[in-house]
Amino acid sequence: VTATTDKLFLLSRTELSSIPSSSSLGKDSPWLLSEGFQYEAFKDEAAIANGDAWWERSIYASGTDDFYLVNYVGFVSSCSDPSEAHLVCPAWCF
Repeated sequence: VTATTDKLFLLSRTELSSIPSSSSLGKDSPWLLSEGFQYEAFKDEAAIANGDAWWERSIYASGTDDFYLVNYVGFVSSCSDPSEAHLVCPAWCF
């Protein structure tokens, strides 16, 4: 994982929900731990639920081409094939 100074980006799995390094997800997908830290604004799943599923930028370890997404109720560990249609909700930095 390479740090960037992007101003517009998709959020990562770890920016939306914390992943303890001792968890099975942290052990099976160590690159997720270097994608950032959970933002305070996303500590409540209801804060990111918008009634639709939307893409994250993190790849899903168990699939060859799957990515994480946030489902319609704000659950952040779902995964999906990139050929499926879901929303894109970019974040930005000032």
